[in-house]
Amino acid sequence: ALPCTVLTLSKGGQSLWKDQLPGTSCSAIAASKSWLVVGTSDGCVQIYGTSPSLGWASASAFRSHPPFVFGRPIVALYLRECSFSRSSGAQNERSTELLVV
Repeated sequence: ALPCTVLTLSKGGQSLWKDQLPGTSCSAIAASKSWLVVGTSDGCVQIYGTSPSLGWASASAFRSHPPFVFGRPIVALYLRECSFSRSSGAQNERSTELLVV
């Protein structure tokens, strides 16, 4: 049987969102307030986003980018979100850094 990675967001035992990555298994995962990143044994990285206002409480996600293909199994993922302001009085901006090993 082919492996299949199944990602599920659930609340109170009820599945609210689901996605499948057929033909591979999850080898690394990282999450932040806005992003979910999944690394697979076939060397792909899938990036999911969620509601910018509700975050993961919205119980929904979407593939925000096409898969990044590295060609080697993903060993670890590190994800960091930062807030900064470019000038005084400006609204804070957010930046996200992703390290793939």
